[in-house]
Amino acid sequence: MSELKLLAVDLAKSVFQLHGVDERGVAVLRKVLRRTQLLRYIARLPGCVIVMEACGGAHYWGRQFVKLGHEVRLIAPQYVKPFVKGNKTDRNDAEAICEAAQRPNMRFVTLKSEEQQALMAAQKLRGLLVKSRTALSNHLRGELAEFGVCLPKGLAALRAGLHHPQVLQSLPPLMHEVLMQAREARLERAARYAAGQVAPGRPLYVTTSRSDLVTSGNPLFYVLAGRPNPTRYDIAAPGVVTSAPVQREIVRDLERERVQLVVRFDDPVTTAPEPNRAGEPSGVRILDEYLGRRYRQAARFGSYVMLERR
Repeated sequence: MSELKLLAVDLAKSVFQLHGVDERGVAVLRKVLRRTQLLRYIARLPGCVIVMEACGGAHYWGRQFVKLGHEVRLIAPQYVKPFVKGNKTDRNDAEAICEAAQRPNMRFVTLKSEEQQALMAAQKLRGLLVKSRTALSNHLRGELAEFGVCLPKGLAALRAGLHHPQVLQSLPPLMHEVLMQAREARLERAARYAAGQVAPGRPLYVTTSRSDLVTSGNPLFYVLAGRPNPTRYDIAAPGVVTSAPVQREIVRDLERERVQLVVRFDDPVTTAPEPNRAGEPSGVRILDEYLGRRYRQAARFGSYVMLERR
C-alpha cells in the first residue's frame, strides 16, 4: 500500500466502494467494505489524500478520516458526473471521483466541523418549520374563504380570527372540529415541551394572560404533561382567583415550590368580555406582576407561552 496516493470513497448507507491510485494515476486498489469495516481499514492505510462526493455523511466521514491522519477533500456531485464511464455503478462512481480529484483546476468543498453542521441544521429546520406554518396558514385561509370568512393578513390575525365568536358562528359544526384539531396539535407539543423541562413529580403552573378577569383555566394541561399543580386552584372563578388574597396565596405557593415553569394560556378567548357584571375586571393583577418579575419567556406553541424562572 506504500504506492497509494489518492483514495476515492463512494459513500452509501451500508456498502462503500474504494478506488485508489498511485502518483501516476494508475489504479492500485479496488475494494468493497461494509460500514463496520471502513474505519478499521482506513486506519491501517498510510497517510494519503481521501476524496469523496460532498453528499450525505461526507462531512462526518471526512472528520473521522482526518483524525486518522489523512487529508480529506470533498467534490460537489455535479463536478463528478462528467467523469462517470458507462453505467452508474458504485465501482464506476468511485473511479469517477478519483478522476475528478486529479483535475488541476478542480474546486473542492470545505470540510465542515460539527458546530458548523449543527448551526446549518438548525437554520434548515427553522426554515422548514416556517414554510410548513405558512403553508398551513394559507390552507386554513382558503378553507375559511369557502365559508365566506376573509381574515386580515398576518399570523396573529389568523389566530385571533379562529377564536372570534362571529367567525365560529358562521362555520358548520364539522369545521369547528377541524379548527379544534389544529389547536390541539399545539397543545400536545406544548405539553411535551413542559414534560421535558420539568422533572417527574415536580409541579408546573398554568395561568391565563390576565389574572384580573373571569376566565377558565386549562386543567387538561396538567394531565397531558403529567405534572401536578402547586396550588389548589385549577379553574378560575368569579371572585376567587381574581381576588387579591387568592393571588397572594398562589404567589406564595409558587415561591415555596420553586416552580421552574409556568404555562401562560394566551388564547384570545381568555380576555373575551363576559355578558354579565361578573366579567368586569377586578383590577387585581398581583399574580401577573409577580410572573413578570420572576419569569421570562422561553418558548411558544401557538397560544401556549412557556415561562421559565429567571
